[in-house]
Amino acid sequence: FNTIRDRLGYRFELVNGFFQKSVRIGQHFLIGLTIRNTGFASMFNERKVNLVLRNTANGSQFTFPLNAEPRRWLPNQSHSITQVIRIQPNIPVGSYGLYLSLPDSSPTLAQRPDYAVRLANQNTWDSNTGLNNLLHTIQITN
Repeated sequence: FNTIRDRLGYRFELVNGFFQKSVRIGQHFLIGLTIRNTGFASMFNERKVNLVLRNTANGSQFTFPLNAEPRRWLPNQSHSITQVIRIQPNIPVGSYGLYLSLPDSSPTLAQRPDYAVRLANQNTWDSNTGLNNLLHTIQITN
């Protein structure tokens, strides 16, 4: 019963990720994530997948859409996301925590944390924001 409880539906686990330690304003940086669906099913409803940079000093956030389709993350398979992100000039210099966001596709529910997808990893979920902490900090410099 524990196995059924733990694997019923989809269950996304972050297997690994690679990120740069710093990037200059106006430049690009590469991120790579591997996510495994250890559940018995795939996701049915549409979801966006976003990388969120949250300033460690003041909490301001910047969101970058990722080219990923979680409905195609099939059971017992690993799925890679590799993308180049450009740091826009409007992002202030500072230290930023990296987060993964899978909000509900409905505009009325997208900002509600209880409707966001929580990764199965331990100690990564922020229940106040609905963000999954990637446990990495990037420095944005001039």
